Amino acid sequence: MRFESVLLSLIHLFSLIFFMGLGCISLSAAVNVPLRGQMELMMRQVQNLLEPKTLAFVGLLFLLYGLTLLVLLLLGYRKSFLRVSLKSSKILIDRSIIQEYVESYFKTLMPNQNNQLEIIFHPQQKLEILTNLPETQDKEILLKRIENELGVLLARKLGYKEEFILTLHEA
Repeated sequence: MRFESVLLSLIHLFSLIFFMGLGCISLSAAVNVPLRGQMELMMRQVQNLLEPKTLAFVGLLFLLYGLTLLVLLLLGYRKSFLRVSLKSSKILIDRSIIQEYVESYFKTLMPNQNNQLEIIFHPQQKLEILTNLPETQDKEILLKRIENELGVLLARKLGYKEEFILTLHEA
């Protein structure tokens, strides 16, 4: 999982906990008179502490928090393309096209296994394919076969003749 996805998930989790907790406290205060009195007392004390510097600091924190969420959201959902140079021109290939070809390859190679597959484009247009390694006796032969066949598939179908990274996790 990419760092941006993990960070975005954590921020959304903390936001969810904060706002659900605030909602529960507010609903509880609506029906519980002693809790409402405590909240009123707390709000009066907070009101005495409010100064322009404090308000500016809190406002800046919320603004930075919102901007961080926006940037992570945009990074997480942007389209990714692989740039392939052919003899006379360059083309852009969407990640989903590569994913379809690689998934169909693994389905024909291992029809009984459901492979989780992730395609990652690294800087300088390096391609990485992440998936699970099936249970087999001779893993070295299987790895060589996958490396050769995937290389040929990517070169023939997409024109991708560069090196790629194949990351296999043992199931």
